[in-house]
Amino acid sequence: MEEFVAAIVTANLHLLMASNRAVEGLRSAISPLQLRALTVLASGSQRLIDLADAVAIAPSTATRLCDTLMKEALIVKDRDDTDRREVRLSLAPLGRRLLSDLEKRRRREFESIVKSISSQQRRQLIRTLRILCEGDPSALAM
Repeated sequence: MEEFVAAIVTANLHLLMASNRAVEGLRSAISPLQLRALTVLASGSQRLIDLADAVAIAPSTATRLCDTLMKEALIVKDRDDTDRREVRLSLAPLGRRLLSDLEKRRRREFESIVKSISSQQRRQLIRTLRILCEGDPSALAM
């Protein structure tokens, strides 16, 4: 078990480094917190309070975060269709493009990690990764 966990920790470190290289390669500077907020909004519009909960920050911090993201044209604020008092936040087209670009960059980074692995080893790794992620969809979240 110890050897298995050590291997997962090492693999996680390599994947995080690859992911960080992808983020660093983006044309716009974005903080990890901003990226988490954009990723949450990629799943659909959110109320400010729900976004704050999802990224584990205070509502006042979420307000400042969203103000910055709106200034950068990465998110938009709209009134809720069913309750006009309710404000909803969602990704702007530029925010969607940024996340799409990041996804492409991550894929290229990950491909560079596994390109030297034989196809048989890749199939085995795919099976193992699927087993690790079974039953826990949060394991697939950013």
